Amino acid sequence: MKAYGASRNARPSALAQVKSTRPSDLLRQRIINEIRKSPNRRITFARFMQFALFDQEYGYYASGKVKIGDANSQNYDFSTNPERYFPSYSYVLAASLTSMWQGLGCPKTFHVVEMGAGNGTMAKGILDYFKKYNPEIYKRICYTIVEVSPSLVRKQKQTCLGHSVQHVIGSALAPPLAGIEGVIISNELPDAFPVHRIKNNNEPELSQEIYIAERDGQLTEIEGPLSSKEIVDYISKAKAGGEARGESVVNLNMVKWLTNLNQLLKKGYILTIDYASLFSDKVKEPVRLFREGSQPHVSDAYAFPGEQDMTADIHYDVYCRVAEDLGLKPLFVGSEARFFGLNGGVWEKYDWSFFVLFHSKNVTGQYKRQGSKVIMMPYSTEDVPAATMLISELEKIITTGQEENVLRQMNWAVPAQQIVQLKSDFLDLTQELPLEKWREIKGQAPEFWCKEALLSFKTLQNNGFSLSGSPLKKVNDIIRFYTLFSIAKKILSIFCKTEYIYDFVDIEAKLQSQFPNLSDELRGRFARGLNELPQNIPEVVYLPPSMGQKLCPIQIINNLSR
Repeated sequence: MKAYGASRNARPSALAQVKSTRPSDLLRQRIINEIRKSPNRRITFARFMQFALFDQEYGYYASGKVKIGDANSQNYDFSTNPERYFPSYSYVLAASLTSMWQGLGCPKTFHVVEMGAGNGTMAKGILDYFKKYNPEIYKRICYTIVEVSPSLVRKQKQTCLGHSVQHVIGSALAPPLAGIEGVIISNELPDAFPVHRIKNNNEPELSQEIYIAERDGQLTEIEGPLSSKEIVDYISKAKAGGEARGESVVNLNMVKWLTNLNQLLKKGYILTIDYASLFSDKVKEPVRLFREGSQPHVSDAYAFPGEQDMTADIHYDVYCRVAEDLGLKPLFVGSEARFFGLNGGVWEKYDWSFFVLFHSKNVTGQYKRQGSKVIMMPYSTEDVPAATMLISELEKIITTGQEENVLRQMNWAVPAQQIVQLKSDFLDLTQELPLEKWREIKGQAPEFWCKEALLSFKTLQNNGFSLSGSPLKKVNDIIRFYTLFSIAKKILSIFCKTEYIYDFVDIEAKLQSQFPNLSDELRGRFARGLNELPQNIPEVVYLPPSMGQKLCPIQIINNLSR
């Protein structure tokens, strides 16, 4: 997830450019020199972006200016989900990689190639997981990072100390690898490939391309005909969007990259995670910049080239069409949260623009999630992993009106009069209460009324929710929800393996040990629900219907959900 904010507006004068030794001024002059030598005195935006990001001396990535932060960083240009959700994000991917290893027939050497590994955080989390929870795969894994930035390679080596990681320094577009049998994985890589910018893109014959030219020593935009037939081919692979929709990008490097991956991969999987959209979607900022925790306008890159990250959504309809043409088998195309849910990961907060594009090549074994682990993914260390994933199951198990009986069987000393008093207190909430009153209620509440429940209810009230004049049923429903919430937390606690991982094994034995007074009937119902829970996560995780249906316009074989 990237950060947003304001930008610098200052532009250096032409005189300042001549005298300045600032890297961005030197890079801008290098770009201008190429523009002056070009036949039409212009270059494509893709060529400009190549300079800005990957120039060996002054480019953002190649020169080492890139600053990737985590949830606690103060000085960074952008952050990514592997950083923000460390280590749980990597843990879910490791669980998915376990299924891929099994789908490949459990090879003695398991090759995993990560392209563009940032600080190395995702690699570290994956290897940490295997070392701790699956030493057999840890002994067999051969983890390789392909990285264009020497400075990031140094960070990756430091991050992954204690693990065996190989490095290939060079562009992900053409790495010196071949005959890979394993997995090629990337997170937020092709969105940083240099892109062409075009207008009126639904009809190629009417489209114009945005070029970069020089005016009075400054970089400026001009329009002209499309620069190559490949752009027309790219548009033809996209789903027709109807009327012309203004500006978009064309990521020819993504096509080249995926084509090269297909050549490198002899047998295995390609797992691409990135923020994505349809080619026909209207995107407010087709090209986005990130610098120092802010999101400047694209003109900032012309004034200060090489000082900021530049990205653009990848088009998953084009990606999938290219994959189909290459003969790759689609296993999953959809939201990142959906994919992670299918592999045991439960999100607390989420940016729904991130997609997973998952394909296989020459794999005869079926990709199927194995294991009993559920991995919570809290947004920060302050967030307690939510128990709401269990509530829908508990609602099927616990009959309305039986909550108190269940609590007693779980050895919870909750007098019935306390529950009655709590309901009475909430019926009296006809206006905003002072903090002291909330503390008083919290102190009087029975044990099952947890801190999270009280805070959640207070948030509802601050957002305009009121119990004034509410029927008793409404209050009872609220009390019931938070009762189930707390029962879920207590049950989950006995399956907690680490801070992030819940392992649903020996379910009946653990329920019997922890709650010996549970009736055989209730314990059996709990056990059946918990046994199915790891496989039912996608049904528990909230998914906006629009995202759930927003698949690319080719047939997708979703083996994961079968």
